[in-house]
Amino acid sequence: MSKPFEGIAEAGFELLEQILEQPNTLHGDFLFDEPTVGGQIEMLLAANLVECDDDAQLSITELGRAALKHHDYIMEQNALIQKQRAEELEAFKSIASSMQQQLSSISSQADAIKAIADSAAKQAELATQQAEGAKKASKRANFKAYLSIAISVLSLMAAILANADKIVHNIQKILSYLNVLK
Repeated sequence: MSKPFEGIAEAGFELLEQILEQPNTLHGDFLFDEPTVGGQIEMLLAANLVECDDDAQLSITELGRAALKHHDYIMEQNALIQKQRAEELEAFKSIASSMQQQLSSISSQADAIKAIADSAAKQAELATQQAEGAKKASKRANFKAYLSIAISVLSLMAAILANADKIVHNIQKILSYLNVLK
């Protein structure tokens, strides 16, 4: 079921409010303000929002008053909805800005972590190279130690061989002395 004032435009409601504020006015009184007032008054008359008496004076009906109240209510609701939407939009913008800042912070942290990881990888590679160098140095040192031992043994053997005749002579003396004691 349609309402009798649904087809009335904003200009019609403005005219209806003027008729409410200036009762018993004539059609022509509004022509200076709005050239299309004739058609709007006809629409208001057809919707029973205004009535015209025998002297062609316009006055608002109770239905017209209700239509104005309803229109004011609808306009207030629309204004509240627009205000609420604007507040929601601001809230969403604030949330989006906050998220953008958080993403920027996370991105910065990720970049810092990546730099740390790259540095750790380079340090690990350097440590591996140093370990390989130390392993080679250790092998060389072990080889030198074994070589030194071998040379020492050979030197000792050479010294023993060089003095072998003296050692044999001394051993013989010891053995002969031991035989004498028997």
